[in-house]
Amino acid sequence: MKRRYNVLLQEGEAGLPKPSVAIVSQLFTVDKGQLGNYIGTLSAHRVRQVVDGVKLVLEPRDVE
Repeated sequence: MKRRYNVLLQEGEAGLPKPSVAIVSQLFTVDKGQLGNYIGTLSAHRVRQVVDGVKLVLEPRDVE
């Protein structure tokens, strides 16, 4: 299901091998030791989209 707060990431963006989705409604913590190799860094614009999505999940409101 497409949610307005999820963020679509394109293939190649931040080094991703295929199109991906940041599903911001599924927040959880991960031990640093469970992480694999470094892939890349999101642009400031994409980070802002993810943060805005998290805000919508935590504090729902009407967004135009």
